[in-house]
Amino acid sequence: MTDSKLALRGAGGLMLIALLLIGGFSLSVLASNIKVPGNQSTIQKAIDNAKSGDTIIISAGTYKENLRIDNLQGLTLRPETLDQPQRVILQASGDTPAIRITNSRSILIEGITITSGQTISSSGSLGPGGLRGISIEDSDKVTVDGNILRANQGPAIFAMRSTQLVFTGNQITGSVNKSDDFLGQGISLSDQSDALILDNSISGNEDDGIALFNSTAK
Repeated sequence: MTDSKLALRGAGGLMLIALLLIGGFSLSVLASNIKVPGNQSTIQKAIDNAKSGDTIIISAGTYKENLRIDNLQGLTLRPETLDQPQRVILQASGDTPAIRITNSRSILIEGITITSGQTISSSGSLGPGGLRGISIEDSDKVTVDGNILRANQGPAIFAMRSTQLVFTGNQITGSVNKSDDFLGQGISLSDQSDALILDNSISGNEDDGIALFNSTAK
């Protein structure tokens, strides 16, 4: 093959890549699965090493972490077995949410148990625990599907300035009041958020099951 033909073929390959990118095809289509603890020792390390389109697959167990998803697009968190959410437990602590999602898009959280890890003494006081189950801020197209959210301080699911949210098939129970600013609601939307809320079981929370503040839900 002549040098001129090689040059033409190389130029054609570059042109094809350019056309695919212009047409909306992203090289992130080569997304991968990240296994915890197989590939990364913690869920947060997996998030920190994820790229657009990746799926984080979590093995059965209890994970004492507070997760932060910031400025990511197209990320999925799920267990190895989707129909057994009780097998993967995210147990948070401190004054931050179990999962905090900020400035992100197209995030899917499915099939896990999320709790603030709080303990209740014989006197009824709360021990150490996280604050909110899932907090979604300045994000859109976040889906929370098929999870168990139990015994969280403040809302189990909270969203502010976030749109096109979908909450389906979740079991939400036992949210407790932390303060006047963190009421034990099942789902709380504020600051012009909107969500599709469908087929969830919401019961046994200290405050409203669903609370809307300058927001919409259907």
